[in-house]
This record gives sequence, structure tokens and C-alpha cells, in this order.
Amino acid sequence: MNQLFFREFGQGEPLIILHGLLGASDNWVTLGKQYGQHFHVIVPDQRNHGQSFHSDEFDYSIMAQDLQALVDEKGFNAFNLMGHSMGGKVVMQYALHHPGRVNKLIVADMAPKAYKMDYNLIFEALRSIDIDGLGSRNEAEIVLAQRIENFAMRQFLLKNLTRNTDGFEWRPNLAVIESNINKLGQWMLSDSVFEEPTLFISGIKSGYVTKDDRESIKKHFPNSQFAELDAGHWLHAELPNDFLETTLRFLESK
Repeated sequence: MNQLFFREFGQGEPLIILHGLLGASDNWVTLGKQYGQHFHVIVPDQRNHGQSFHSDEFDYSIMAQDLQALVDEKGFNAFNLMGHSMGGKVVMQYALHHPGRVNKLIVADMAPKAYKMDYNLIFEALRSIDIDGLGSRNEAEIVLAQRIENFAMRQFLLKNLTRNTDGFEWRPNLAVIESNINKLGQWMLSDSVFEEPTLFISGIKSGYVTKDDRESIKKHFPNSQFAELDAGHWLHAELPNDFLETTLRFLESK
């Protein structure tokens, strides 16, 4: 069976962190090292992302199975679990189906509901880059800027561009991700309940999680609490110190 690539920091009680769509463990290195001062941190690249394997199978059920294989590989009986965006959906699904394995759960800017996945602009922008004829990362940035105005978003996307012996390549399996994008908007309806402490931390400027979502959150995660940061969807990147402080306070609380 294919195993996920992962980065590892620190020692102590395990904390596993799952990145979001078109993200990678690279995005969590700085925070991972800081969490590593308190925990044994594992940050994998999810399938079809980063340095992990590519596969035509791509949905939340299979990503939760990947997580199960990883914790079995590491020999973790119980651990803390955190996920952002797409990773938030994976960790919610995992916790609901394996409640005895997760000590504390953190869900960053995601709710247990369906989302409209409007990523056409992003995939069109990525496809507009002539990857075979690309001479530099700056050339890719110039092409992206014609379709994506937000500088931070362009830099985030370009982290997926890596050099190879012939030039450049995309690390993510863009074709499979795009063809399965609507699956990633879905939420698998479930009567399952995760009763361990859970933190839903969201960005006020994001809109992914609203006050109206708290009823459904409490239905599935009755022992949940809420925190908001003055940030958008990538709250851990926009306000890393606030994100770290808030999540550590939760993880270290009795």
C-alpha cells in the first residue's frame, strides 16, 4: 500500500496536522516546528499533493483511510488531530468514525456541511501556464497574475511548482483533483458523534464557517468550542502567532 510522505518534529504526545486543498506539509513547517516544542508533530502530504503518491481515487473516505494507515505505521494508539479546509473535512470524518483514537480535535475554517467548490478560475489559471516551456518561476507568476489578482493566493499556488531535471512540474495531481473537485465540496451525512474536546477555529473574513453552522457542529461534536481570528480562510498563514497561541491553549488545557 502507498504511504504518505510526512514531516516530523518534536517529541511527546502525538499531534497530526492535515493541510488543505492544493496545500502541502511545506506550508506547515514553521508552525510544525513550534508545535514540536510541545508535541510529537506529524505533518503529511495528502494523496495527490506535495511529495505523496498520485492516485485516481480521491475523496474524503479514502483520505481518512490514508490517515489510518499513517497512524498505524507510526504506532499511535491515540493522538491529537488538526486539519485545515479540505484537511478539516478529513479529520472530522476520521474522528467521527474512529472516536477512540483521537484525544483532541481542531478544525480550522471548515464546518460539517456541503460547500460549492468554485475553483474553475484557479484551475484555468494553472492550466494557462505552459509548464513545458517555462523558464522561471517568475514567468509563471506573471501568467498567473493575468487571472488571479491576489498576490498571496498566487504565491500559495506557486508553492506547488517544483523543478525537475528538465525544467518544472506541478507536484499535485491537478487533473485528478480537478475532476474530483465536487466530491470535495460534499459532506457525508452521518449520525455519528465525536464527544471528545473539539476546537473550531475560523477566520472572520472567510465566510466558510458562520454562526448558523454551530447547531450542526454541536450535533456531531457536542464537546466543541469556538474561536475566531481576524483573518481569511488561510488564517494560520495570515495570523500564525494568534493561530498558534489559540490552538496551543486548547491542546494544553485539561
